[in-house]
Amino acid sequence: MDPLGEQGCLSDEEKNKPYKSKHVADYLQKRLPILKWLPEYKMPFLFNDILAGTTVSLTVIPQGIAYAAVAGLPLQYGLYTAFVAPFILVFFSTVPAVTLGPTAVMALMSLPYVTALGPEAAGLMSLLAGMFILLCGLLNLGFLTELISGTVLAGFCSAAATRIMTMQFRQLLGLKIPGNGFIDVLNGIILNIQDTKITDFVLGIITILAIIFLKNLSALLRKCQVRDPRIHKVTWYLCVGRNALAIAAGCIISFYLSSGVSSSLTLTGYIEPGVPVVELPSFSFNVSKDIPTLNGTITDTTLIGFLDSLQFFGLGIILLAVVSILEHIAIAKSTSSGKSVDSSQELCSLGIANIFGAFVGAFPVTASFARSAVQKSSGCRTPLCNFFVSAIVLLSIMFMTDIFYYIPKASLAAVIISAVAPMIEYHEIPYLWKVSRLELVPFFATYFVCLLTTIELGIVVGTAIHLVLVAFHTTRKAPEIRHNQEWKCLEIVLKN
Repeated sequence: MDPLGEQGCLSDEEKNKPYKSKHVADYLQKRLPILKWLPEYKMPFLFNDILAGTTVSLTVIPQGIAYAAVAGLPLQYGLYTAFVAPFILVFFSTVPAVTLGPTAVMALMSLPYVTALGPEAAGLMSLLAGMFILLCGLLNLGFLTELISGTVLAGFCSAAATRIMTMQFRQLLGLKIPGNGFIDVLNGIILNIQDTKITDFVLGIITILAIIFLKNLSALLRKCQVRDPRIHKVTWYLCVGRNALAIAAGCIISFYLSSGVSSSLTLTGYIEPGVPVVELPSFSFNVSKDIPTLNGTITDTTLIGFLDSLQFFGLGIILLAVVSILEHIAIAKSTSSGKSVDSSQELCSLGIANIFGAFVGAFPVTASFARSAVQKSSGCRTPLCNFFVSAIVLLSIMFMTDIFYYIPKASLAAVIISAVAPMIEYHEIPYLWKVSRLELVPFFATYFVCLLTTIELGIVVGTAIHLVLVAFHTTRKAPEIRHNQEWKCLEIVLKN
């Protein structure tokens, strides 16, 4: 008789239990990276993460307010967007240096839908884009982004930057011009240039020059062979916080002037304070449309439901999600310090951040290259640094909106223009001229279609032209390849 009895005989299911437990633990650590890095967290890391989070928050707060204006939203929506996304990264991100939040491109792509459906559309856009991105991450469909070539992306980014700069130039001049199309805004600026508010224009130009100076101050000191590390440290902080300093200086100037000449500067005005209400995004919208009649024009309000909203978004919401994926993965790889990046998990974190943002009315987010670079250079050690970004943004929503009232619109415009100007990839033109002149066709096609019509149509047209060129090259080279293969086979036969 077996001394162990029946208990000594393990079933196959019991034998597999340790393996299954390990498999489940590995999967949880893959999908919730915080379970992996948090047990190994060391207290010395905390100072670096707090420093990085504080530094990035000084950049994201003014940019969040500014990009909400680009998206056509009330300015507090930009702070809601800046507060939710980094908090989600604490739990789901695998790259410590990556930070999510409002960006110029996402704001511009959101603008037409917000203009048509109202601010409530931002939440639904985030939800739909987030679900699509999350699905791509779970199904490992990130390869779909390869369909959009680098030249198309360069043309799109350049056009987006041009449109944003044109839209913000009217704020810099203190002009009130309706519309958001490139031609409409440019025509309005030309026709109304005589109405320019000199105080707004002067403040905006000085702010742009100050931002450029602070951005290049470290390089200037190196050129002058200044070697004192303390001076370099101070100039680095000035460079990183240049947007916050520009906004703070604008607030002080406008507050001083408001006591005497209240209309001398165009101010941002009231920003709703307090923590955002957590609720489901709107699935139906009241759309106003002007209808001409014999007695004049009347405004008719129509309620459109969820299915009609989906039809209205169309391909645009998918293209928005694809652009968000492209930016996020590219930035994650560039800030990973040479380590491999789990692209599918990064897509999951991006999708979840957008889904959670939808419940506070945030517009779609992606990674920011500038803020991620700042986070990396600030010495972040773990994704916990994103918690401090969220915490400081949340505190600003709760306690600093009275100060934000005095932000001059010209200062916000200067911050946006300075941020998006480097996105115009003019250097691509001489490079493509030397390497592959045919690639200039999708570049310029994307640029001008995005500039003159819509962003979505520009991406589709540019991608279609690029795919046609790829097919043309493939069919052209195929006979040569077959001919070479036949000669190689003949040589092998003759040798044998």
